[in-house]
Amino acid sequence: MDKADVKRIRKKLGLTQNEMARILGLSDGLTVRRWESGARIVGGTTATLLRLLDAMPELDRKSTRLN
Repeated sequence: MDKADVKRIRKKLGLTQNEMARILGLSDGLTVRRWESGARIVGGTTATLLRLLDAMPELDRKSTRLN
């Protein structure tokens, strides 16, 4: 998974970097920013989760509960 994939998936879901971080259980959006800039590589379980989210066409901002 490369930096463009991360950003594309986040945009597809209609999320900010901080919102995506919260959904993934991260403390803030810094890690997401680093993924999107290429400063850090997404791997392991997180990459798998992002691929699954990307493969779900019915998933959008309305279905990502941020409450």
